[in-house]
Amino acid sequence: MAKIRKRRRFPIILTVMLLLFAAVYFGGKVLFPIQYEAIIWSESQKYQVDPYLVTAMIHTESRFQPDACSAKNAQGLMQITEPTWNWAVKKMGLEGSGVNPFEPRDNMEVGVWYLHYLKDTFMAHDETIVLAAYNAGEGKVRKWLADPAYSKDGVTLEIVPYLETERYIERIERAKIIYEILYPNVFDALKE
Repeated sequence: MAKIRKRRRFPIILTVMLLLFAAVYFGGKVLFPIQYEAIIWSESQKYQVDPYLVTAMIHTESRFQPDACSAKNAQGLMQITEPTWNWAVKKMGLEGSGVNPFEPRDNMEVGVWYLHYLKDTFMAHDETIVLAAYNAGEGKVRKWLADPAYSKDGVTLEIVPYLETERYIERIERAKIIYEILYPNVFDALKE
């Protein structure tokens, strides 16, 4: 008499893991969409800024809404305040050129240039200082770096004294990791 083998069931743990992966992966792309990849890539390359950082910032700042405007009148995809916009446009030599903070390409060009400027200004090797300066302002970060309570070496921030800025940095860093996981090859097709 032939032995009847029991049919093996797909392991429950593996099923749960696959369902969890699908929810995170596909749900993640709903929660963390990406738009304007070509512009992000182009401006990131022009100013040598990580395109995933730019993507995470746009997600965090405006959720990819080019007409976003904050209570503090920060505008566009990268939420640039009017004084910073005017200063950067003048510094970039774009004054009178008709650049518009609500135009995605213009907003990203100024925003990514500003990130590059902050990185150079603070000779930053980590993104924390750049993100802190983008959020709280260049002057505040200079004061924090000069204060031994926040910076032991005057170059690295051990403590970010503003809770809002600390949370901002954490949100961007988290979003950057998520974008790197969800879209590992998104910029590959755009490389020359």
